[in-house]
Amino acid sequence: MKAKYLALMIGACLSQKLWAENNSTIEQRLAELEQRVIRAEQRATDVESQVQSLKQQQVVTAPTVKVE
Repeated sequence: MKAKYLALMIGACLSQKLWAENNSTIEQRLAELEQRVIRAEQRATDVESQVQSLKQQQVVTAPTVKVE
């Protein structure tokens, strides 16, 4: 009976350790994903400002066609 109890306790301790490690990796992955989202949002903002700049340049430098 003591051997079964000891085996169950060791198994429970090991499974608890594995669960804690797995939980830790999930938290690390979530943190990495949050950083990727922040970087993607920054890149999107940069691209939007570049598009606006190019649109303004296009309007200013649009050639006029003269028909005679």
